[in-house]
Amino acid sequence: EYENEEGKAIADYVTLDELYTKSDVISLHCPLFPATTGMICKESIAKMKDGVILINTSRGPLINEADLAEALQSKKVHHISHGLQRKADSV
Repeated sequence: EYENEEGKAIADYVTLDELYTKSDVISLHCPLFPATTGMICKESIAKMKDGVILINTSRGPLINEADLAEALQSKKVHHISHGLQRKADSV
């Protein structure tokens, strides 16, 4: 639904599952909606390459923090970079 000719000229469109399995670095640039809340979770992390690097430029709740902590401890996720805090955390 978002594909266009300009995008096709510089990149390949892939499914989210393909992106998870093929990417060395995954950078999140999406709004927080019910459909995106927790999109990075145990199930999606399991599809990722070992040692993946995650960058979250969006709102924190895109990532399930408990699942991420487990993935960091097991080294499935090599590094996470995020600068935004949950509203409750910033008090």
